[in-house]
Parts: sequence; C-alpha cells; structure tokens
Amino acid sequence: MILLVDDNKVSREAFTKILRLHGHDVMEAVDGSEGLDILGNLHFDLIITDFVMPNMNGLQLIARVRQKWPRTPILLISGYLTPEVGEIVSDGVEFISKPVEVPVLLEAIQRLVPKHGL
Repeated sequence: MILLVDDNKVSREAFTKILRLHGHDVMEAVDGSEGLDILGNLHFDLIITDFVMPNMNGLQLIARVRQKWPRTPILLISGYLTPEVGEIVSDGVEFISKPVEVPVLLEAIQRLVPKHGL
C-alpha cells in the first residue's frame, strides 16, 4: 500500500487515480501531520510526499518517518530543489521533480519497492 501526502487536492487526486489505474492501493493525506497519524495505524510499502506543505513539510515528515520506520521507502516530489532536498535524497530518499511524468513516477516506484511489496 502507498501513502500519498500532498496538500494540493488536484495533484493528490491525479496521482491517486494514476496509481490506482496501475494496480496500487493508495491512501491519501493532506499534510505531513495527517500522514503521520495514518502511518501510526497501518503499514505502508512506500510513502510519496510533496515537499512544500503547511503544518509539516515533506522534509519534516521524512525526518519523523526515519525515526520510527527507517526502512520504509520514500519518494519526494517537488517543483523546488534546495540543498536540503539534495541532502535528504542522498539519505535513501528518491526525488522526482514536478511536473511529474507518469513513466518516471512508475519507474521510481518499481525501483523503491520490490514487486512482492506492492
């Protein structure tokens, strides 16, 4: 199962639709805080998160996830590339730049999660 965290409703719904069309189970969260609440109750094979969000941004979410679930693969999606993103990407988090191309998204998911995981 994939947890998709994005405050932009249009993006979140579009990603969810694409992922479901490709056979993935997806749960959505509107920000990092809601994502952490959901993570506390269910197991996820992959977390896909936006970078810029209110309340808790993607980097803050990643830091919290790494504390409790250090082996969970994470895909960070953003239109903003900063030095902080560069550091976190080298720490076992993959990064995709917006606008996201569907084949690039699907290839990243295949790299991050073995077929038996999803």
